[in-house]
Amino acid sequence: MRLGVPGTLMQCFEWWCFEILAIFAGMLSNSELAAQVAIINIITLLFMIPLGVQFAASSLVGIQIGAGNPLQAQKYAITSIAFALLAMGVLVAFCQYHEDFVARLFTDDPTTVSFIKTVLPLMSLYLMIDTVHGVQTGNVRGLGKQGPASMIILVCYYAFGVPLAIYLGFYRDWRLLGFWSGMLVAISISQILIAYLVMTADWNFIENGDVETKEVDDIELMRPIKQNSDKKDSIR
Repeated sequence: MRLGVPGTLMQCFEWWCFEILAIFAGMLSNSELAAQVAIINIITLLFMIPLGVQFAASSLVGIQIGAGNPLQAQKYAITSIAFALLAMGVLVAFCQYHEDFVARLFTDDPTTVSFIKTVLPLMSLYLMIDTVHGVQTGNVRGLGKQGPASMIILVCYYAFGVPLAIYLGFYRDWRLLGFWSGMLVAISISQILIAYLVMTADWNFIENGDVETKEVDDIELMRPIKQNSDKKDSIR
């Protein structure tokens, strides 16, 4: 519970912001609400890649930290971020180059399509930062820092992001662009703080706790899977 609840809130705090802004988008117009929902669906679909890498990073970093190999854990953390950024960069470039095709996947209404295409550049920038943020939350889980990370996300989104989004969207009349500008500021601040949290964390805390260290390589990680497979074959 000490790690599970904050780890869940790390995801929920960001997701709830999308839902809150969808409600406010409904106060603008039907077309802008439809565009907002379409943008959220695009983000949800594309975020599956960094989400998968996040879970892999959490496991790999956690295993190496537990084995007392902080340098290998850091290598896994950096490699996970680089891989996710590369994959997301390709997808974002596709969305930008084929913006009309992407927008018309959801509707043929020209007004809604126009709103989607207007927001796509901000969405792309948001996704690139969110990719790093998403994988970093996996590294945070491996380090057992879910508590402070969840508080960072809470403060950044609800003290800065949502109020700024509402101000820009309604009072500055930026509308959907204002909403996503607020979200972009929130994700940027939170990513800077979480990156600082990860970089200043004690990657040697297992070693410092006098736990026996040992090398854990990829072959050893796969050994339990192979043993289970051999047992199944022998039963057959």
